[in-house]
Amino acid sequence: MKGRALRNFLAGIGSLAYFLQGYTQSVLNGLVTLDTFVRYFPSIDTVNATDEVLKTHATMQGTVVAVYEAGGAFGGLLCFLLAHTLGRKRTVFWATVFQLIGGILQTSAFSTSQLIVGRIATGIGMGAYCATIPLWICECIGPAHRGKTVLLLGCFGDIGMVVANWVTYAFFYAGKTDLKWRIPLSLQLPGAVAILLLVFYLPESPRWLSARGKQAKALEVFAALSGRKGKDPTDPEVQDELDTTMKDATESAKSHRLYFRIFLAVFINMMGCLTGISVLTFFSTEVLETQMSFSADEARLVSAGLELVRAAFAFVSMALVDKLGRRPLMLCGAAGMMVSMAAMAILTKSGASQGMLYGAIVFQFMCMVFYPIGFHLMPTMYAAEIAPAKYRHKVTAASNGIHWLFNFMIAEVSPLAFNSLGNYYYIVYACTNAVTLVVVYFVFLETKDLTLEEIESVFSHLTSYLKIQQVRT
Repeated sequence: MKGRALRNFLAGIGSLAYFLQGYTQSVLNGLVTLDTFVRYFPSIDTVNATDEVLKTHATMQGTVVAVYEAGGAFGGLLCFLLAHTLGRKRTVFWATVFQLIGGILQTSAFSTSQLIVGRIATGIGMGAYCATIPLWICECIGPAHRGKTVLLLGCFGDIGMVVANWVTYAFFYAGKTDLKWRIPLSLQLPGAVAILLLVFYLPESPRWLSARGKQAKALEVFAALSGRKGKDPTDPEVQDELDTTMKDATESAKSHRLYFRIFLAVFINMMGCLTGISVLTFFSTEVLETQMSFSADEARLVSAGLELVRAAFAFVSMALVDKLGRRPLMLCGAAGMMVSMAAMAILTKSGASQGMLYGAIVFQFMCMVFYPIGFHLMPTMYAAEIAPAKYRHKVTAASNGIHWLFNFMIAEVSPLAFNSLGNYYYIVYACTNAVTLVVVYFVFLETKDLTLEEIESVFSHLTSYLKIQQVRT
């Protein structure tokens, strides 16, 4: 296998991994209010809890949801420490092992502590996926298709969320058996087994191989990825192209605005979380039931519809990213999320009419339009693109870890924030989106159509952060 087929195989396995990430992140959203679920885990029941224990239950529910994100942050930290030693393939292999262990523990859980341990293990695997796979693809695929291919992963992540919501909606009608939540949790396992069996058939990153001094193997992989039928890896044409595309693999990044690039990578991953999308992903069903007085059936149906819209517009982002560029999409996403969050704060105020609440649902759907256009996987891809070769795995892992940590924080505090702030909680996210809009506009480099080496050159010639677009032109 070589050329486009090999690149598509890599993208396909990466997409499956991201499908699992979306599924495992969203599946609990439709389960936490089920009677058969809280019968096993009563300490997270916020629907039937009395006022005396509601705060305690809300805190525990936030913890059960949030430990997945904490595991993701730890998975990113492990990649920061070990990914350059292990390489891309072995990192994904061990990530899948953690994901399998976590899925088995959750599916068979009979106590809250077992559920939490399973969520942490799954989170570690998913955090390692998210820190490694976009980087792997950026290092294997040229600039003409790099953005589209990485955002394809995000599309499958959103499809995973859609499937999770519709699966939990379907099993809502499965009677009083605990299979109505055990089967949805178990459906993450077949995909993980498939990745475990196929990952070692994928090509290793030629840039990682070159950085490790394995030039002969790097040449071989590069020739295969380039689709040069009949070309020997030692052919001078192949070697010249490899030298050109990987010339910065062993260079120092000291003089090339390293800390500024780290700031950009960390900032966009942090602010991607602070769009407010995690609130809808984690708690939409509960918010619809407890704050908007929807029935359990209606709440799950709306939540499933939200994720369906999100997945559809992820494909829009994928189609536009290599045509319009990264900055325009991020600016559009931040502006749309800012307006939507402000509108939701107004429309869900205490005493709001039924018409206002329906209006708030419209803006929830608008969030699912603007977030995937501007932010779903764009921050991870951008971090991999702008990072210097010497530190690429560390910058990508660190920024990804920040992403998971902020998701952990949001998942942990949101139940309490809704209890304390009510509709004003959405104002926080309107403000964070406004900050993102300003910073992206003034200091973010457009990376469309640039090779990783050309991006390196832009930063090496940068004299003022506010003139970064001028340096590119």
